Amino acid sequence: MSGVAIVRRPGPLLADGLVEHIERVPVDLDLAIAQWHGYVGALHEAGWRTVEAPPADDCPDAVFVEDTAVVVGGQAVVTRPARASRRGETAGVAALLADLGMDLLPVGDEVCLEGGDVLKIGDTVYVGRGGRTDAAGIAALRRLMRPLGRKVVA
Repeated sequence: MSGVAIVRRPGPLLADGLVEHIERVPVDLDLAIAQWHGYVGALHEAGWRTVEAPPADDCPDAVFVEDTAVVVGGQAVVTRPARASRRGETAGVAALLADLGMDLLPVGDEVCLEGGDVLKIGDTVYVGRGGRTDAAGIAALRRLMRPLGRKVVA
């Protein structure tokens, strides 16, 4: 087995999700759900065990679970999305990660950090700064990664 992948089914408000840098196009929710099932199936075929996060149907972008946490070993940094409309996505994933035995490391209420801005390679954690992750979020991630032996590069 390769590992555990946290997934979350697309919710009914998916078409209302945030769109940046591209033109909005209609979203076919039935097609998105079918594609999600294909994605989960591909993970299983590759040897991954999937665990489904609880629905967050009031959050259009909740399917993008990678933004809610940064996992390093048995530690999970619980992020804080920049957009208020996305902040409800983290609680269910955090509870699930705790149920899986991970230690939760919250970044705090005064920062913005999204896991989609983070790339881990070996002991180095690269993080981009922009509209979703701010300097305070990077500083919080650096503070939380240091005791885990990880270097944060921004």
